[in-house]
Amino acid sequence: MINRSYPFKYSLLIFSFSLILCVSVSADPQQTPQLSLSQIESWHAPNDNELLVKSKGNHYRATFSTDCVGLSKAYTIAFITEKNHYLDASSAVRLPDGSRCNFNEFKLSCGADC
Repeated sequence: MINRSYPFKYSLLIFSFSLILCVSVSADPQQTPQLSLSQIESWHAPNDNELLVKSKGNHYRATFSTDCVGLSKAYTIAFITEKNHYLDASSAVRLPDGSRCNFNEFKLSCGADC
């Protein structure tokens, strides 16, 4: 007699392992951080190529592909998001003079303890 459930059980095992692997990879907070605009508490630009953003519980660091001239001297900036009001690597800032600076990178720099 042929056991027809064997291939099904084997396929189910591979599928379960793949699903666990996908969940493990996507759960990495360093991979694609997003920050809701409503969670931003403060920001600081130590230079024209780096923006530090403090939220409720975390700190983030955005860098730009080229210098964002005037960022370190700006008192106000506007955050520009592609969709859903979350900062991520595709976001940008607009300076008071109207210039736009696109993020090159957006990463979680440390948690609430820094």
